[in-house]
Amino acid sequence: MLKGVPVSPGTGIGRAFIYRDVSLDYSYRIFSGKEKELERLHEAIKAFKTEWQKRAANLETKMGRKESAIVLGQLILLDDPFLNQEMKKAIDLGQVAEAAVSAATGHVAQMYLSMSDEMMQARAQDMYCIREELIKLLLYGKTISLSELPPGTVFVTEELTHFICANFPVGNIEAILTVTGGKTSHSAILARALGIPAIMGIEDLLLNVTDDALVLVDGTSGEFYVNPDEDILEEGRQKKNEWRENQEALLVYMTRPSMDKDGKSYLVQCNISSLGEAYLAKKYGSDGVGLFRTEMLFMDRQIPPSEEEQLNTYLKVADIMGEKGLVIRTMDIGGDKKVPYLNRQQEPNPFLGFRGIRQSLADPALFGMQIRAVLRAGVQGKNIKIMLPLVTGVDELLEAKSFIEKEKESLEEKGIPFNPHLPVGIMVETPAAVQLASVLAKEADFFSIGTNDLTQYILAADRLNPRMDYLYSHFHPAVLKSIEMVILAAKSQGIPVGICGEAAASPGFIPIYISFGLDEWSVNPAEVPFVRRELSLWDIKDANEVTKKALEFSTTSELSSFLQKEVRSKAFLRSASSLSPR
Repeated sequence: MLKGVPVSPGTGIGRAFIYRDVSLDYSYRIFSGKEKELERLHEAIKAFKTEWQKRAANLETKMGRKESAIVLGQLILLDDPFLNQEMKKAIDLGQVAEAAVSAATGHVAQMYLSMSDEMMQARAQDMYCIREELIKLLLYGKTISLSELPPGTVFVTEELTHFICANFPVGNIEAILTVTGGKTSHSAILARALGIPAIMGIEDLLLNVTDDALVLVDGTSGEFYVNPDEDILEEGRQKKNEWRENQEALLVYMTRPSMDKDGKSYLVQCNISSLGEAYLAKKYGSDGVGLFRTEMLFMDRQIPPSEEEQLNTYLKVADIMGEKGLVIRTMDIGGDKKVPYLNRQQEPNPFLGFRGIRQSLADPALFGMQIRAVLRAGVQGKNIKIMLPLVTGVDELLEAKSFIEKEKESLEEKGIPFNPHLPVGIMVETPAAVQLASVLAKEADFFSIGTNDLTQYILAADRLNPRMDYLYSHFHPAVLKSIEMVILAAKSQGIPVGICGEAAASPGFIPIYISFGLDEWSVNPAEVPFVRRELSLWDIKDANEVTKKALEFSTTSELSSFLQKEVRSKAFLRSASSLSPR
């Protein structure tokens, strides 16, 4: 039995598939002659076309013709006579096929970037994608098609990235194991969004698990077994069946309204990072999108997404959600992430560094592109809001609002339609914002409490550091009191206030949020039915009683034990109620 950090509950049993990110280093390659190198190049192009046609067909089946057209567009670019001529010319000059691909695609990408038309500039990113895939084919003879992973796969990798999640078949993945990541890492958030059992932060994972090994994963306890005996397997199967039955019992709440026992209505919305997660939000009956993490649009690429590309993405998500709300958070890329076009300096503490609203205000060209795209997306009558991350004071909020007004003026001067009335809110995720909440509430149109970062900043405990797990907890009384301050400040100014992050779906906190007067939840798609069910168990009288007692505790262990006891009590009453005659 091995152990890691449990980040997404449930039990999965299956065969291990180890995903390794491959190196694109071709410096060891020796030129084998023009004919041989051209033959290698033509074989790679042929394989690329075969694979991309398969991907386009799969995308059309899952998401529609528009999405498949993006993949097919890369096939068209690969047929460009100039590109092929440049690759042949490089080989004629004695370069290996990999170097020829790199030089030619780089040359063409720069040509696209030099054009004034945004749609043409966006093709540069397609060129960089073509370069990477062709070089992989030349070096390894194949690309790993995650979409073809078989049912019953336990996915094992160093780090779970957004790219990986966007490409593998969710229904075929039993569980996820990773070397890096913690409870509130982006990897964990992605796993919970997909509803897949997951354990992360396993240092010796790749030394203990081999391809095709039978693995039993308990994402609730953080324990997993490699090639377990029959007794352990049978116990795991029982846990898996119990988990599935519990999840099936929740399905009824996908279509029920979000309200407490008194009949008071709330919004239970979703956190998303992609179109795929927007579809999941709709599937689980979400009341809208309370947090669209747009930074995923900016990562894993050589150039930033154009205004038109962003606009199209925002419109697609808005169309999926219909008349329900869509809160678009502006880019917040941590300083630890490598984004070539941002030209960032290495920072000693990137999570306290140049990110969020700080990065945006310092890069008006990039920030302006995103703001214009959001304003334009709102013109079609969609219920869209703008949210600013990592705000620490009123000066930042006022500067951002002024910037947004200038972008409105720019659009108006150009005669481009936009919505001038989009609400502008903030993420409350710093101790400074908590202390100034009553002042910020006079300038912001809404609040969203980001509990993951707020908890780590209040406790000075890195949420991605496994050694800090004992300290990092939203059950700390200081976190509870901070949440109370923010909600009361929002209520005093009459603005809506929501909550997101791991603590948003914590059952022990739900009666407290009701008592404090919270309006909105934003959770991972698979958690929507769960939060709805927990909401339905509480009336304001019981919620106030629990909250009064909870605020008296001075230690994390006391508060955690008390709230877990209250949740177990409610769970028992729910079970008894379901067994009683009607």
